[in-house]
Amino acid sequence: MLTALIVGLFGLIGLARAHPVEIDSNNTEWESVSSQPPNKDNVGFIARNSAGQGQFFWRDAKGDHRIVQTTTITEVVEVDMTQVRVTGDAENLSFFIQLSGVSNVNHTRQSPAPADLPQVQIAIDRAPGGETTLVSPASSSVTIAAPWEYLIRTDFAGEASTPTLTNGLTANKAAPLVYSDASTREVIGDAIISDVSNVVEIKVPWSAIGGFPTEALRFTVVTLRTSGATPADGVASNILDTISPSYPPGDTTDVTNTLAELQDNDIDYSLSLLHIPEPPDPNKKPYPPFCL
Repeated sequence: MLTALIVGLFGLIGLARAHPVEIDSNNTEWESVSSQPPNKDNVGFIARNSAGQGQFFWRDAKGDHRIVQTTTITEVVEVDMTQVRVTGDAENLSFFIQLSGVSNVNHTRQSPAPADLPQVQIAIDRAPGGETTLVSPASSSVTIAAPWEYLIRTDFAGEASTPTLTNGLTANKAAPLVYSDASTREVIGDAIISDVSNVVEIKVPWSAIGGFPTEALRFTVVTLRTSGATPADGVASNILDTISPSYPPGDTTDVTNTLAELQDNDIDYSLSLLHIPEPPDPNKKPYPPFCL
C-alpha cells in the first residue's frame, strides 16, 4: 500500500503560462501544448509549447479501474481514466480527463444504466486541516495527509444537465458543484462530458476555491458512478478509479491499481502542483521541465 509520503517524491511542480481552455469536450487547445503523453503509465510531467504555455500531464494506466458487474454494465470503462491534465490562468482552474469510453451522455439515458453517468470528484487541499471524506455518493475517505478545503463534483446526471452538439461532438454540459465543506456547495463554473471524444472537461473560477493560490495545491482525483454502485470485489468503497503512481515512478512491473489503492478504504495519493502564472527566468532560478 502506498502512503501519502510518496507525494513528497513528486514535490512542488511549477506550471508555465496557461493556455486558453474552452469547455467543449475537444482536446485541441490541450494538444496544442502537448500531443505526446508521458512514455510510461502512472507518470506525470510539465508540458510546455514554444509560446511558454504549459500544463501538468498525467498518464494513468489504462484498465486499472474497478469493475461493476450488473445486468446492463459488464465493464465500467466509462470511469477508467487514462489522462489527467491541469492548467490555470489568472481567472480559472481547468481540468481535462480522458476516459476509456463513454456509452451515452444523456441524463435520461436508460442504457447502460438509467441516468447513471460517470462522476468525477476532485478534492483540493490548500491549507492545514479540512475535510477528510469525499462527498455523496462517494463512500471512500481521502487520506488524512490531504484533507480538502474545496471539492469539485461533476453533475452530468442532474436535471440541469444539457445534452448538446458542440464542435460536432455529442456532449452533456452541466455546471459542477463546488463544496467548501461537506454540507455547503454552490453551482459554478463549466463542465462537459462527451460520448464521442470520451472526455470530461472542467473549469472553475479561482474565486470559488479560495482565490488565486500562492502555495502548492494538492489534488485527489477519483471517478465513480452517479448511483454510487460498488463492485463485488471485497472492498467496500464505491470509488472506481484513482490516480495512483507506480513505485518507483514509471516502473511497469509495480503498477498500483485502484483495487490495491483502496484496500484500506483510503486514497493515499494526491498530486501536488504549484501554479506559476508566468515561466520563471531560466537565468535566475531552475526551470523544471517535468515532474520528478
